[in-house]
Amino acid sequence: MLTLVINSRAETMTSPDGDFLLEFNVEEGIPRYCLDYRKQPVVKSSSLGLALHDAPSLRSGFTVSHIG
Repeated sequence: MLTLVINSRAETMTSPDGDFLLEFNVEEGIPRYCLDYRKQPVVKSSSLGLALHDAPSLRSGFTVSHIG
């Protein structure tokens, strides 16, 4: 089982000028992100993960193990 340490809410990062907003969260064990530019979606909610050759996928099975 893989573990991703995050707060229970979405984690966000904002560019210094405030134009970009990047958000990360975990939904049903799948890490996800989205990106807005000037409050308009650039990348809608998309999953994060890796497909590895000859190894288990790193696309799901994440849990919250620590709350901030």
